Amino acid sequence: MARADAPTLALSTVQIDAARLRQLLVFERTLRSLSPTGCSPEQTARAHAAAVSASGLASSEVEAPLALLRRFAAIRSLAASFAERLEGLNARAAQDPVAAEQANELRVRISLQDEALRSREEATTRQVLESHSAEILALFAASTADS
Repeated sequence: MARADAPTLALSTVQIDAARLRQLLVFERTLRSLSPTGCSPEQTARAHAAAVSASGLASSEVEAPLALLRRFAAIRSLAASFAERLEGLNARAAQDPVAAEQANELRVRISLQDEALRSREEATTRQVLESHSAEILALFAASTADS
């Protein structure tokens, strides 16, 4: 079923170029700076309006691309934690069959994470996201640390 839906999902993907990414990052940074955790709904609404204005995007152009950035950041963060764990398992794998098996399972999970990006996002959008991954990850890591 998931494979059958892939062509349909591909039609609904969001395309992001470098200029749009810059606008989205301005939006997100502005929103965060003006709406600290626990602020009032009114303050959040004013922060959102200011962020839209600062970014140069229309309000309707923000939600789907930001969801894509969050998804990218989550997948990349998870893959990085898997890779870190894999290093430790690889060091023990030669002497420990359980570590070797866990390392193989982790390689499969890393591969599935990469496939999740490749199958859902079009190539140019992936390239833009990958080329700015450090900045995207830092921005969204800050939001999870604040939560």
